[in-house]
Amino acid sequence: MAEFEHLWNAPPGRFILRKFLIDGEETFLISDVQESTTLIIEDDRLLAQVARRMMDSGVEVVDQTGVAE
Repeated sequence: MAEFEHLWNAPPGRFILRKFLIDGEETFLISDVQESTTLIIEDDRLLAQVARRMMDSGVEVVDQTGVAE
């Protein structure tokens, strides 16, 4: 997980987690606000670990579960 440490160690507001529901399952996209890019982690277990660590570190979560596709 060391390669992802910058996601939860960055200055506040640099990254946000966007929460979605896909087929009834909660998932996240990681957005770099400064660079206007999105990081997609395809390994669900790794994504869950990274997202949990980011949330534990206070990274903002934007709930988009109610947003129409």
